[in-house]
Amino acid sequence: MDNPFVIFGCVWYIVLYCTRVRIIVLTVNQVNRYIVTMTNWQPDISTFPGPRYLAIADALSDDIRQQRMAPGTRLPTHRELAFRLGVTVGTVTRAYAEAERRGLIGGEVG
Repeated sequence: MDNPFVIFGCVWYIVLYCTRVRIIVLTVNQVNRYIVTMTNWQPDISTFPGPRYLAIADALSDDIRQQRMAPGTRLPTHRELAFRLGVTVGTVTRAYAEAERRGLIGGEVG
């Protein structure tokens, strides 16, 4: 849910579901209570040589090391990051698995 816009004191999010568009309207007071924020993290993987999944894991490692990402920050979903980077969902899944293997991230279902 990136790029909210405000009209008449309400925050609007447009959520796309394949061919349907669903609009969620939340008042300003409700935003912090009902929306789980995700990071807008989008690595620049063009500077990393090798396979794309390793480039994503290396970029994540660099951003954590340089404190651009705080502990507890939620990463984008596999599908969202894949869309942003122009890679497959499998590539992002493999990158997140590599980052978890390195002890950089941990996940929980819920």
